[in-house]
Amino acid sequence: MKVLLTANGNFKDTYGGGQVYLNNLANEMIHQERDIAIISFVAHCTADIALNYKGVPFYEVEASDQQRIKTIIQEIAPDLIHIHFEKAMMVAIAAELNIPAVVTVHHGGILCPVGTLLNYRDEICSCKVEYQNCLRCVLHDIRGGDYVWPILKRIPVPFQLRIGKLLQHRPFIPFITSYGQAALSISDKMSMWATIASKSTYVMASSEAIAEVMLRNGLPQQQLKILPLGIVMSSKSFPAPAQRPLKFFYTGRICYSKGIHVLLAAFSLIKSDCELHMIGSERRKTAVGYMNRLKRRYRKDKRIYWYGHIKQEQLPVLMADFHVMVHPAIGLEVYGLAIAEALSLGKPVLASRCGGAEMQITSDINGWLVPPNDIAALKSKMEFLCHHPEVINRISKQTAHNVINIENHVNTLYKEVFEVISER
Repeated sequence: MKVLLTANGNFKDTYGGGQVYLNNLANEMIHQERDIAIISFVAHCTADIALNYKGVPFYEVEASDQQRIKTIIQEIAPDLIHIHFEKAMMVAIAAELNIPAVVTVHHGGILCPVGTLLNYRDEICSCKVEYQNCLRCVLHDIRGGDYVWPILKRIPVPFQLRIGKLLQHRPFIPFITSYGQAALSISDKMSMWATIASKSTYVMASSEAIAEVMLRNGLPQQQLKILPLGIVMSSKSFPAPAQRPLKFFYTGRICYSKGIHVLLAAFSLIKSDCELHMIGSERRKTAVGYMNRLKRRYRKDKRIYWYGHIKQEQLPVLMADFHVMVHPAIGLEVYGLAIAEALSLGKPVLASRCGGAEMQITSDINGWLVPPNDIAALKSKMEFLCHHPEVINRISKQTAHNVINIENHVNTLYKEVFEVISER
């Protein structure tokens, strides 16, 4: 069976859990000598021929060049396409070429116009994606949008869509373009999701939480597969860190939906002997501004350490010196690959109930769960752990028991998804 994987940008990049997972997935499939090929969507294509990635065909192509994409797919002649990026476009192309398409969901942006499934109240969204439900959230994500919402909500949607399409062909006007295209962004997202939901063979969810969201938004039950993600397990063993000071850590993107402001606010209230180590960075302008504001706000707290981006292969060595990972997301986490990585290294995880965390953590067994966006609850649990290191020591011995390694994940993926399709 030949499987075509779709990637995005620099295939070797380790920015974001989805990119890390896809890279690990491809490497393991190659290690198992599976028959695969890879297409990666880039901004500017530099080669018009097949490249080579660890012995398998690797193509770089611009996402806008759909004819070239179709030609490459016909040359590869895959039995199915496993889609990770440019999902709606690739599902439509696969349907046109009569090739089964399996979509793996990596974030809420597959159907959420804002991208995080975080509503304007800073709560995990429980609504269906529709204009009346999404417009306020989209505007809330734009500076000054909260003041515009009472006006725009009274304007008929068809008129808003016409304005949005008109603005597409005009130079960008600060605020006006963003406000005017809010309804159009919702329409575009609904259209893309409709394509995915109606034309994909299977849509793979790594948690019950994102599965429920997709079912609520019209994905047929028979097209849904729930399959937790696998990770590359470190072959090295590390000595236990010193008991004091207690070292909390976070690893991942530094952005609002990850709840970094909640974590820092909670930690700043703790007076015990502890530290907080922040591993990660951001690329988007708004998120970089958010990160820099937090650094300035807490610059006097010398217990907080900022590392920036750390290469994936260096993380286990760095994390070995820490005690407890904190995962404070306030938006819906599809899975939380960083949680699995920490658990595999014997690090208990204190996480918010953000969707993916509940799939991996059982309180007082391999970590702890607290309500999302709750500074008091997070501070209370962190303070408890500061005073009870014996609890951390006990739980550290059993965190890795339910972590799925990438080899088993690939075997399950073939058995429960790919081979089921081939036998139809």
